Amino acid sequence: MTSFLSLSGGCRFQKLSSRCSITNTDVQCNHVATENQVQGDAALETECSVPIVHLKSDILEADSSALLTEGTYVDSLLTVLPVLSEEQQNALAATPAHPAGLYSLYASCVAGNLVEQLWNFAWPSAIALLHPSLLPVAIMGFFAKLAIIAGGPLVGKLMDSFPRLPAYNFLNTVQAVAQLISAAMIIHAHSMPSVSASPSSVLLKPWFIALVLAGSVERLSGIALGVAMDRDWVVLLAGLNRPIALAQANAILNRIDLLCEIAGASLFGILLSKYDPVKCLKFAAGLMICSLPVTVVLTWLTNKLSSGVLDRPKCPQCANGPPPDTDIDII
Repeated sequence: MTSFLSLSGGCRFQKLSSRCSITNTDVQCNHVATENQVQGDAALETECSVPIVHLKSDILEADSSALLTEGTYVDSLLTVLPVLSEEQQNALAATPAHPAGLYSLYASCVAGNLVEQLWNFAWPSAIALLHPSLLPVAIMGFFAKLAIIAGGPLVGKLMDSFPRLPAYNFLNTVQAVAQLISAAMIIHAHSMPSVSASPSSVLLKPWFIALVLAGSVERLSGIALGVAMDRDWVVLLAGLNRPIALAQANAILNRIDLLCEIAGASLFGILLSKYDPVKCLKFAAGLMICSLPVTVVLTWLTNKLSSGVLDRPKCPQCANGPPPDTDIDII
């Protein structure tokens, strides 16, 4: 009977199957979970010893060493990353993002500002020679400032609604047309046989009313062009994250403005001392006509040399919405 039970137990023990799963590889296989599926009586199951599965630890050690090697490689990459010195950071901040585009912008400013500053000196001088009283000059200056105060915000919103290049070229054209109309009105006044000595009679003339309107439009266009150039274009061409280059570009633009003011006033003054006012005004009108296509071409060249940076949208957050947890500063 005993031999029969031992024989039967041996047969049943051969049907024993086991499975193991590794739950924590960091403990070097100390925890081994076994699950036995036995077909037979529970009494025989308690008498049988549970088999222990021996795993090779070299595989686990190889995996852990590989992970350690990868972590060391990442740490070495982080330590090898170059860090710029203070001199290198200053040199980078002083280098503009688009130097060729900036040079073309400077040339465009010279072409536009020279004519504008010449005309700013020409029209008061021509009107002062037209009438002994300075009241017409004061009234023109007053309405020009009033137009800037009243129409400045509207023109700024319109410029923000359109692309940079078309808006800039349109304002350049409007300014040139307004300057030509003003020059034509002053030439017409100088061509008249006699001008009344009363200032009030001059103020009510149709040519003077047209002159005031054209002068207001011209000044408003000039201010809008200057703001767009100094606050938008230079920032894109010099680089937002390059403060030294931006400061240098703004300083160069200010120098160009001052030099054009000196050159324009000196040129018209020399011409006015040698020729009559009508010839000087015709020369100024011809200079306006010649400078307009030059300014448009230089503007296009500026955008081309800067890899189309002026074609970028002015407010990219407006289309897609601001990203979460970010603060938008409008300068």
